[in-house]
Amino acid sequence: MNQDSRQKNPRQAPTLALALALALTLTLTLTLTLALTLALALTLTLTLPLPLPLPLAPTLPRTPSLPLRLTLAPARPDHMNNPWRSLMGKGCAVIVGAGTGTGAEVAKRFATGGYAVALARRNAEALTPLVAEIEAAGGQAKAFGADASDEGAVADLFESAEGALGPIEVAVFNAAGFTMGSILDTTVEAFEDMWRASALGGFLVGREAARRMVPRERGTILFSGATAAMKASANFAAFASGKHGLRAVAQSMAKELGPKGIHVAHAIIDGVIDVPRVHETMPDFAAAKGKDGLIDPKSIAEMYLWLHEQPRNAWTFELDLRPYKEPW
Repeated sequence: MNQDSRQKNPRQAPTLALALALALTLTLTLTLTLALTLALALTLTLTLPLPLPLPLAPTLPRTPSLPLRLTLAPARPDHMNNPWRSLMGKGCAVIVGAGTGTGAEVAKRFATGGYAVALARRNAEALTPLVAEIEAAGGQAKAFGADASDEGAVADLFESAEGALGPIEVAVFNAAGFTMGSILDTTVEAFEDMWRASALGGFLVGREAARRMVPRERGTILFSGATAAMKASANFAAFASGKHGLRAVAQSMAKELGPKGIHVAHAIIDGVIDVPRVHETMPDFAAAKGKDGLIDPKSIAEMYLWLHEQPRNAWTFELDLRPYKEPW
């Protein structure tokens, strides 16, 4: 073997050195990566909150099972004595003009719908039978004496109703008043009485309701109108002026308060309502109307609750109600 064959290739030394350097670099890189991973895991372990052992976990106080039972069976007569009732109710509905006809049916319908109802008319004692009927059916009702055309009385009504029954979610103006006669014989007193009973009363009740609803950005204000709100027939100058005024108040309120979350609606009751007084004073007229020729006040009440429960993307302002055979 010659000398040249025994000597190493001079190019092999740099190649081996480079390989060793790369291996060392890779080893250091892997070691550093592992160290960083372990450090990150330790940091997360120390900073994230540890779950508490089950015995130390915070627990809410146990609540009685009665509210759940009431949710399943809300019609039980004793449910109004339940201390949880205020957590389950829908609020208060104020019915101004809660007489023995439409107002009474509206009050009963909202009561069965889960609302505490504040019943208002000039003579509070006359509301005792209606209060008893609502309570016997499992509802909550309270009677108030108030003249809808008296500003102070209306303010006191809403203050007392909300204090006794909770936030007012619905206000229904159903105050009644009626007169007819030749314009030649209509007195100033009769004309003013109709204006006060309808236009002024509706204004006062609607304003007081709005003052309480607007800060909460929710609520419904309903007005009971009549055919005379749209057309004034002969001998109805006083009555029609009041109903025209009420409709104007309602329309203006709807345009102002709608964007603030308050639903204002005006119902045109275009027909004779089927109440005992009609059969007593006009028996022949009532008989001639036949089946479903008169408006059932229960049907009006259903429509009022429907108006209140409408979604905000499809509110109705004006709704006219009449029997199927009523000419118009």
